[in-house]
Amino acid sequence: SVTWAVGSVLGPIAGGAILAFFSWRWIFLVNVPIGILGTAWAFLALHEIGEPRRGERVDLRGMILFSGGLSCLLLALTESVEWGWTSARTLALLGGFVVLEGLFVLVERRPGPHFIEPSLFRSRIFTFGTAAAALQALSMFSVNFLVLFYLQAVTGVPPLHAALMILPLPLVQSVVGPLSGAWSDRVGARLPATLGLVLQAVACILLAQLTPTSPYGVLLAGLVVLGVGGGLFWSPNTSAVMGAAPPERLGVASATLATFRQTGMVTSFALALAVAAAAIPAQLVGAIFLGTSVELGSVVMADFTVGMTHAFLVSALIVLGASAMTFIAGDTARTRRAAAATG
Repeated sequence: SVTWAVGSVLGPIAGGAILAFFSWRWIFLVNVPIGILGTAWAFLALHEIGEPRRGERVDLRGMILFSGGLSCLLLALTESVEWGWTSARTLALLGGFVVLEGLFVLVERRPGPHFIEPSLFRSRIFTFGTAAAALQALSMFSVNFLVLFYLQAVTGVPPLHAALMILPLPLVQSVVGPLSGAWSDRVGARLPATLGLVLQAVACILLAQLTPTSPYGVLLAGLVVLGVGGGLFWSPNTSAVMGAAPPERLGVASATLATFRQTGMVTSFALALAVAAAAIPAQLVGAIFLGTSVELGSVVMADFTVGMTHAFLVSALIVLGASAMTFIAGDTARTRRAAAATG
């Protein structure tokens, strides 16, 4: 979580600086040398520490069904802003999501290679811990997106200034993360992870109080509580999920956790857009969210703030559901001692 937090600190600053001094296209182009350097570094620094499994095959059917279903959902959430929720195209895409993901579940239950290894979900801790990670990502990863739009489009703050204003979130998370990891080693993941998610729900409620004239202190309080909650959740949740996986399947378990987290992340932005845009006149949605206009009139500014409030409240409900998952997972010091005794 420290590494993630450091990236979260540098990313907004770099992005704000690029927008302030260069073209927005450099937001994408700058990743080319970074990607090349990271690939070379990984090739030289990472070494296999276990015995590679022979005869592993790629589950192309599962990959296509899962990706196709997710694509239908994302397209439905994004285009529903323009098409409407009851339009034939939106309903067809939602139906495609249900059908494809249903087929994916059926395919993954059969013998053979698996895109998502079903045997991992025999563990309650792995199942509910992974579900909590997906829901946390679904609820939280749109928060920066909404806050930055609020700062730039509603309060008129320049991009670099806006990036600096959200720095308390990753800074607090980078401090709390190692402490929560040490705490969870003593008491298990249930207490710190559940507490962290409840705090993130509180943070979303605080952020939902923002108005066009709110002082920075309101935003700061929400960001600090959000950072504390994230720091309390990430390390314990990852430790619990990976600890529940068989040692010989740690690579697959890590990939599964990452897949569900990434699914939650990308869906988070589409969901937040759909919820927030519901309060904005349809003809202005593209101008606001695609960046062709960040100058809002007072009426549209108020509409955007209402939509943002709704999105934060939806995030609060989702992250409370994630907190229930971490509690049900039940990774405590007692369960860890029992697992060690039987192992």
